[in-house]
Amino acid sequence: MGHKQGRTLTRRETLAWLARAGLTLPLVPPMLSGCADDPGQTEDVSRPVPESPAGYGRDPDLLNPTVPWPLTMTRPQLDLTEKLGDLILPPDWESPAASEIGVPEFIDEWISAPYPVQTADRATILDGLERLADAGFLQASPADAGRMVDAIASGGHGGDYEFFKRFRYVAMTGYYSSDVGIRLLGFVGNVSLARFDGPPPEIRRLIGLPPGKT
Repeated sequence: MGHKQGRTLTRRETLAWLARAGLTLPLVPPMLSGCADDPGQTEDVSRPVPESPAGYGRDPDLLNPTVPWPLTMTRPQLDLTEKLGDLILPPDWESPAASEIGVPEFIDEWISAPYPVQTADRATILDGLERLADAGFLQASPADAGRMVDAIASGGHGGDYEFFKRFRYVAMTGYYSSDVGIRLLGFVGNVSLARFDGPPPEIRRLIGLPPGKT
């Protein structure tokens, strides 16, 4: 199984996605317009990764914006992420699979960011992926892979369960903060109204207001 070779997300797109998820620093959104369109992962799975990549810091150069950390997941890690993500968030009659909308790239961006939560998630997720690789998860049939994940998810404790729980959280955060996920949730955001006639009657009753306009 290889990582899907669809349209590659740019760093600008994945960082904007993280910002939309509400889980990155407030400095990220204004810097997106100048981010290089780095296609990200190369085929070299053994490339060195900085131990402590730099973040934006307290005084970013807004005139020359850059993404100061590299993407760090290797191709085998992305392949494992794709297979596990698609078992957690498979396609159905109205929803695409996680890999079809770039969730592996979202997770790569997430765990590569040099901030405390992401750094902790990096250790948890990469350790768990390594254990899955050692167990033959990537080579397993869909049915066997599903049984492996069911066993981990039903464990309720231990390192494998903690990995699965955190991976699922990050994957679902990415999925449901994507354009597709937001549409599936039916979220429309703020909508301008030509007029406002006050709360509907059922809400007024719930909060103890008399009928009619406020």
